[in-house]
Amino acid sequence: MNVFAGCDPFDPEANKGVDIPITWFSFNVLPYLFVGLYITNDLQTSADTFILRVKSRYLWWLSKIVWCVVSSTLYYLLFFVISTAFTLFSGNFSLTQNSLITEEFLELSTYGKSMTEIFISSVLLPWMITTCHMTFDAIISITFGPVVAFLMIVCLMTTSVFYCSEFLPFNFSMLIRTDFCAINNISIYTELEVAFLIIVICLFLGLPIIKRKNII
Repeated sequence: MNVFAGCDPFDPEANKGVDIPITWFSFNVLPYLFVGLYITNDLQTSADTFILRVKSRYLWWLSKIVWCVVSSTLYYLLFFVISTAFTLFSGNFSLTQNSLITEEFLELSTYGKSMTEIFISSVLLPWMITTCHMTFDAIISITFGPVVAFLMIVCLMTTSVFYCSEFLPFNFSMLIRTDFCAINNISIYTELEVAFLIIVICLFLGLPIIKRKNII
């Protein structure tokens, strides 16, 4: 919860300055350092061999979308495994969350929230948001290059820190923004659907791009 807490939107009238959630930002930006580089490198080296074997450019693109999903899943699993190992080593491991601690230190209220809502908000939804942005990164990478794609992701993350908007999906991965139930009256279940829809859209947007590429 500490990693995915995020921050409140920037309020110039509050006179608090800019509150950038370093932990949230660092965790989220790390996967995108490798997505575009891997996909563009694969496109330039082994894509022609793969396409000749399966006789379909679309299957190559589908394999990259699947790679994004698998990579995001492994990234989150690795994070939870390391976190669990660290807490076991420190001797303070617990499978239950303490509402007093989360409210006092993280400004997150979990009173009245079911374990399902807590799991979706703090685990499933951040994973879906990372996955959908990885597919978006893939689209931009094969179109404009990995550097442009990475800069666009960083800009989206930075803008999301300042503004709370349903049009900036990175907001959905901040627990302070979703408050375990909704952001701008959009439920966490709708946010999951939006993230899934972005993945599907990126899949279909990539098809005509791959078709025009001079691969083989």
